Amino acid sequence: DGVDSILWNGIDLRAMYTGIAGLSLSTHHNISFAFGAEHEWMAVGGLGKDGTFFNLYNAIGGTKELTEKFSVNAEIGNVLSMTDYGDAGKATCDNFFVKAKLITKVSETAEFNVGIGFDLEMQSGTEGYSGDNYLATFYLPVGLKVSF
Repeated sequence: DGVDSILWNGIDLRAMYTGIAGLSLSTHHNISFAFGAEHEWMAVGGLGKDGTFFNLYNAIGGTKELTEKFSVNAEIGNVLSMTDYGDAGKATCDNFFVKAKLITKVSETAEFNVGIGFDLEMQSGTEGYSGDNYLATFYLPVGLKVSF
């Protein structure tokens, strides 16, 4: 009560199972929500007095060690976002994704990965959109992870 800005909240739950040699399974869940602020200036590009935001993220994944130097990783998940801007309208975005990658251990502190991914996104209700809009994206992620 009496907060001058948008009140953002979230709950994050992650779990990993490594009980099988060379295999790890993980799950990641997040619920985020917000309520708009009383000030009219907050409504510009954000949530106004009657605005609300809800985001639900769920993903599961696994990594299988093939050899000492090579592993494969796969992940599947969904992100659902709903925003109510009050009198300005509502927006919904639902994004389904699938990713797979090959991980190469370069040294004790570095690994290189390359993969393929697919996203399917559906947007509706946002200003400037008429009806539902779908966007399908294939991509090839490449990364270098360095740990200290």
